[in-house]
Amino acid sequence: MASRHSTVSGVMGQCICAGCSGPLVSPVQLTECLHILCNKCALKLKRNSGSNTIFCPKCNTENNDLLTLQLIAGISSNSSDDVIMCDRCMKDAAMWNCFNCSMNLCGNCRTHHEEQATDETGDIALDQKKHSYMLLPQASNLRGKIFDSSFREINEEEDAAAAFDSLDASDTRCPVCNEDRANCRHTVILQSLQNEALPPTHCPKAGHAEYAFFCLKCWVPCCGECSEKGEHKLHETRPLEDMGTYLEDSMNKVKERASALMQGCVEDVKEEEAIEQRLKKHVDMIGKSMEERRLKILKQTTISFDQAVANARGQGQDILTDYRGKLAESQRFNYFLDNLRDTLSNISLDRNHFSVANSIQVFEKQKEASSLLAEVDGAMRNLTKAEERRLVLPEVKKVVPPPLPLARVGTEWSSLKLAFSLPLGDRVSIPLSIVVTGSEECLISAKMSKERDPDGIIYYHQKTGPFVHDTPRGRFMISQLKSKEIVASYSNPDTEEHGVMYSNGHFLSSPSLGNNVQFDEVKRFDFPPTGITTTSDNYILVCVLADSEKVKHLSCLMKMSLRGEVIKTTMRRPGRNMISPDFVAVNDDGDICVADTEGSSVIVLNENLDIKDRMNYRLPTMMDESSSVFKPHGLCYDSYGRIIVTDPDNQSVVRLVRDPNTLKYIMQPLLTKSDDLPGLSYPRLVAMGPDMRLWVVCRNDILVFDYCT
Repeated sequence: MASRHSTVSGVMGQCICAGCSGPLVSPVQLTECLHILCNKCALKLKRNSGSNTIFCPKCNTENNDLLTLQLIAGISSNSSDDVIMCDRCMKDAAMWNCFNCSMNLCGNCRTHHEEQATDETGDIALDQKKHSYMLLPQASNLRGKIFDSSFREINEEEDAAAAFDSLDASDTRCPVCNEDRANCRHTVILQSLQNEALPPTHCPKAGHAEYAFFCLKCWVPCCGECSEKGEHKLHETRPLEDMGTYLEDSMNKVKERASALMQGCVEDVKEEEAIEQRLKKHVDMIGKSMEERRLKILKQTTISFDQAVANARGQGQDILTDYRGKLAESQRFNYFLDNLRDTLSNISLDRNHFSVANSIQVFEKQKEASSLLAEVDGAMRNLTKAEERRLVLPEVKKVVPPPLPLARVGTEWSSLKLAFSLPLGDRVSIPLSIVVTGSEECLISAKMSKERDPDGIIYYHQKTGPFVHDTPRGRFMISQLKSKEIVASYSNPDTEEHGVMYSNGHFLSSPSLGNNVQFDEVKRFDFPPTGITTTSDNYILVCVLADSEKVKHLSCLMKMSLRGEVIKTTMRRPGRNMISPDFVAVNDDGDICVADTEGSSVIVLNENLDIKDRMNYRLPTMMDESSSVFKPHGLCYDSYGRIIVTDPDNQSVVRLVRDPNTLKYIMQPLLTKSDDLPGLSYPRLVAMGPDMRLWVVCRNDILVFDYCT
């Protein structure tokens, strides 16, 4: 058996358990007080409590036990004795459902399924790390064997010392008190139990006889004199010969209790070893992915640097060519003037033999030479002198790190942690859109409950509560620019005014400035727009869904500038299969996702509005037995480019992630009604806050979760 102790590195390795005060081993954080325990201590407290809560040993706070299988699996929903059979072996009772394959599996088949699973054709091998499991409701007669019905039975006569010594030899601490085993009273008790020497049968007091009675209060044997006159005279005693059956029954109960604890420990070790293996595979997979990204960065860097070297050589050649051209012109002038000088040196007036012809010849040549020199002088004055130019390299003060989206690694919990919640209040009927403006505050546009109240925008803060802004009557859906201003798609059914509007976001998130909101019109439409968002370069994306006398069967996504100029639409573009585009979100890379509710799809487009992917799923029935059709509603991107989608019809929030091998999107459940989370009722909207908190707007509450670090 592999060691069940794992070494925790970094800051966690320096922390101590709130229960045993020892180094943390497989740490677990409590839900309410947030103190951290060893997994062993948490399981011990859970078993001792006998309920679905854990009382913190440090502060005595009552905490919900997220590890309780009954809460996770909803075991109480199956009160009958119906047994669900395994879909693979068809022999044993199924205890797990694979979220990805929709298969019911027993413990043995799940282990095999973790190592290798196949798709419907049986051709493609899928790694277990891409699969999620949920525990099935169990028949009442099987609930004591939730993990596996084929675990090893514990031999009651098994040597306890061998079991104790089978622990990691390097760990000399007692698992009960965390003290060194050499000085631990639990080790002393265990060694005394291993001692096969018979105890004394006579009372040690002088003059007393053999033990003949047993004191039920002190739980020790005693002689007749001690039972009648000594320290046990007021206690209830029994003759030793009558205690045989009683002692045998008591010993059997002790053995059964020890076997049950050992059985639970075996199950815990098996589960923790399986988790350790999954985490190891996950860490290895992340390491491989990072290595692939490193090679990608090196390749891109090499290509860029080679291109820079080629550009430098090209610039150098241009400098040399230009300089050599100027030099060649100067050399041509030098050659020409050198010939002219030699020629002029041969022209002279012969004074010894004066003649008119010689004088006229010199005069004419002097005239021509003067004219030529004037032209040469003018040309040399117009000649641009060659200037020396040099190549310049930037100063290198530090190595530029790789781009963050390619190399950043985050850490997230296996289940979301609720940070706080906000009640929507009685005035809100249906929340329409959300903008997170801070770590504890947001803006929500909503349909109001009372008919006399116009649909409007509400400011929420964790400390101050809601504040309703006065807005023009109509239906608003809002988004926020990088510069904090608010843009809104607007529709008034009374006046049939529709369009996109703009307002100062600082005003909206500062109730102290007043509640009368002023909007400036960006563009007016003949149809009511729906979902709206903004890009990093300050463009507006608007969902359009219209079918009226003025506009027939219009469903598309529109991209426009802040001045109202329509840049692109998805109308008459390939693959524009949008039935009802209701909500839209955009990530930092420019990718756009659209929730097509009636089309049961999430559609991914690039910044040019060309469709890249279309996800249409059928949800497993375990998420909602009444409806298994995927009905996406509100959506957003997290900081790692993953799509988070609400599905109010199935009362769930899911995440769409690319498979690193196939590059296809797969679905991961984040929140479902089986989580039994207060307030999680018909989640409609979702948004990612600036501090990596996930805001989920439900029917009556806003739930804010610690999402990722």
